[in-house]
Amino acid sequence: MSSSLLLPITVVLLTIILWGIYTYNKLIARQNKLEQCESGISVALKQRSDMIPALVSSVKGYVGYENNLLKKITELRSLAAETMRKEEKQGLDTALSQELSKLPILVEKYPLLKADTQFLKLENSIEEVEDRLQAIRRTYNAAAVSYNNTIRMFPSNIVASLAKHKPVQLIQIPE
Repeated sequence: MSSSLLLPITVVLLTIILWGIYTYNKLIARQNKLEQCESGISVALKQRSDMIPALVSSVKGYVGYENNLLKKITELRSLAAETMRKEEKQGLDTALSQELSKLPILVEKYPLLKADTQFLKLENSIEEVEDRLQAIRRTYNAAAVSYNNTIRMFPSNIVASLAKHKPVQLIQIPE
């Protein structure tokens, strides 16, 4: 093989190798971003879960016949705390969010509860955590779309398939 042919082949091979390394590192960075978002969601869920007993005890003094809703929220919170699998945790998180959204309706029925400063602080804190959860979920979904695009689009899908990267599910919370 002549040296005039060897140089272009070496340049092409080196370019392919460098591109492969760059693409692999990009995949790892996007995967790490997903893990960071999952961790943020877990922290916010734990924080919300820790606030619920205080909210329930605050509301119990005022609410009589709505105990079923409060029990359901407490049970879902306990299940969410015990659950380890991501898919189950997301389902429980959805159910808990739906049940918590019913609380403001109950508050409208009880003016004293609505005026109680401890309850108002708790309600505001839970609202802040819910807002943070929404923001983290949006960030996770954006990172998931970016990651999924990278592993599905040509030519990076070649490196992704060699490294056995799989697409991830987006978090979907029903209205």
